[in-house]
Amino acid sequence: MNLTIVLAIWGAALSTLLAIIEFFKFRRDKINLKIRVQGDYTVIPPNHPLNPYGEKSLILITAVNTGRRPIHITRAGLLLPKKKYLMASESVTTFKLNEGESQQYRLYEEGVAKDGLTPDKYVAFVLDSSGKYYYSHNFLKRLYKLRRIK
Repeated sequence: MNLTIVLAIWGAALSTLLAIIEFFKFRRDKINLKIRVQGDYTVIPPNHPLNPYGEKSLILITAVNTGRRPIHITRAGLLLPKKKYLMASESVTTFKLNEGESQQYRLYEEGVAKDGLTPDKYVAFVLDSSGKYYYSHNFLKRLYKLRRIK
């Protein structure tokens, strides 16, 4: 093999390797928000003077920024059947989440019980300042949990 072919193979292999490295850097540096929803959450002790919730059951929505870029959360809430949603009262304020930071939202569970949802059927959402929605479950699980598919 002559020198031209060896250099061409070396250049192709090196550029392919660099393209793969840059792709993984791009994927790592994008916004990544993890949403978790927990139902039937009670603050103990219920009669403590610093407990504003009393004996009521709460739904806890937690948003964690696992990406490297900061994100501004504008709204958070719970999806309900029949294309309705319930907004968290704390979501009136915009929160900035840097890398590794989290924000919690609380909803009263009695407002959701009238729609017939049980804690295992809750689907939470968070909206960022660019208008992108982040959900606690993927698309098919959302449809199943909200009884839009059987």
